[in-house]
Amino acid sequence: MESGFSNGSNGNNNGAIAMASVDPGLVACVNGAASRMGWPAVQVVGTTFQEACTQAASLAPRVFIADIGPGNPEDLNALASLAAQRQQDTAIIVCAETLDPQMARTFIHLRIADLLLKPCEPGDIRKALKNATEARPGEEVTDAKIYTFQPVAGGVGNTVIALQAASLLRKKGRTCVVDLNLQQGSCAEYLDLEPRFHLDEVGQDPERLDKQLLEAMLSHHESGLVVLAAPPDPAAITSFNANLVTRTLDLAATSFDNVIIDMPRTWFPWTDSVMLGTDHLYLVCELTAPCIRQAQRMLQCIASRSDNQSSPRIIVNRVDNRKSAGCLQAEDAAVVFKDAYAGSISNMYKAVREAIDRGVLIETIDAKNSMLSDLQTIILPEEQPAHRRSLMSFLQPRRALQMAATSA
Repeated sequence: MESGFSNGSNGNNNGAIAMASVDPGLVACVNGAASRMGWPAVQVVGTTFQEACTQAASLAPRVFIADIGPGNPEDLNALASLAAQRQQDTAIIVCAETLDPQMARTFIHLRIADLLLKPCEPGDIRKALKNATEARPGEEVTDAKIYTFQPVAGGVGNTVIALQAASLLRKKGRTCVVDLNLQQGSCAEYLDLEPRFHLDEVGQDPERLDKQLLEAMLSHHESGLVVLAAPPDPAAITSFNANLVTRTLDLAATSFDNVIIDMPRTWFPWTDSVMLGTDHLYLVCELTAPCIRQAQRMLQCIASRSDNQSSPRIIVNRVDNRKSAGCLQAEDAAVVFKDAYAGSISNMYKAVREAIDRGVLIETIDAKNSMLSDLQTIILPEEQPAHRRSLMSFLQPRRALQMAATSA
C-alpha cells in the first residue's frame, strides 16, 4: 500500500468522481462500480486527506468519496470545510471502518449523501453513487434542524410534546417525526396512523434504506405531519444493526427542513450518537421530586458521556399553575436547573386525552390552549413578544425542592 494519498492520473478535473483514499482495493471497487454505470474512471486526489479535501473543493466533481480513518479531528475539520465550500451539486460519500459518536455528529450536520462501512461491496457503492446523484443539479442544499426529545421517566408526555413541537415547526418548513422507540413507539398510534417502518426489511442491512424506500415507509397525517414509526411489538426483542439509526436520520435530514426525534427512555448503543448529532436536545420530566432528581442525573450523565458537547435543556411538563402549599412549582425547577431550564408546559389533560382518542393534534381540539403557547415559547422563542418576561425572574425558590435537589 502506498504511503499517503496518490495523485491519480485517471480522469481530468471535470471527472464525475474524485476520491481521497490510500486503499487500492477500495479505489478498484469504486472504479469497477463507476465503469458498470458508464462513468469515467475515478480521480484520486491529494497526498493527504486534508489536501484531498482542498483539491476537491476546487475540482467540483459530481461525487467526492472520502475514505476517512477514525480518531482524527483534523480530517473531520477538512471534510467540514469541503462541505461548506462545495458546489451545490457535489455529493459527498464517506467510507469508514468504524463510526464513533463524534464522526456521526459531524456526518449528520454535513448532510453527506451516504455513509458506507468498510469493507464495501461493489453493489453498495453502485447504490450509493446512484442515490448521491439523484438530487437535481443546482438544487439548494440546506441544513435540517434536528430536535430531540428524551423522556426522563416513563409517562411524562414526551411523545405528545414531540408531536406538538413538530406541528409548530411544520409551519417553518417540511417536518418529519422519527419515532426511535422502535419496540413500543406511540407516535403513529397517537395520530391514528399505520406505522410503516418495517425493521424486518432493513434492520440488518441499513444500506438497503435509500430515499425511495424511506418515502414508502413514511406515514402521512391529515394535518400535514409526516411520521416515520415502526409497528409496535411489545413482545419482540429489538435486534437491528445500530447503523440503521444513523442511516435513517441522515436520509431524513436530507429530505426535510426539520427532523423531530421521539426517543425511548432506554439508553441504547446509538443513543450517544443521536444526542451528539442533534441541534436542540430536550429532556422531558414532570414536577415531582423523584423526577427532578432523575433529570439532574441525566444531565450529569449526558455531560460526562458527550464531553460537554451536548447542551440538553429541561422541559417540565404538566404543570398545574394553581398555587398549592407543599407542592413544587415551576419556579422551583427553574432554580434547580438554572441555565438548563427551558420552560414549563401547562397541564391540559382533558384536551390532550381527547386529541389522542381522536387521532388529531391538540390545536384541533383547542387552538388557543396554554399548552401550545407554552411549547411555542420554548421551541420558537424568537416569535415571542420582546416585552414578555418569565415569572421565574420574580419568584423566589422553595426550600422543599432545594432540599430534594441537594439530597440527590
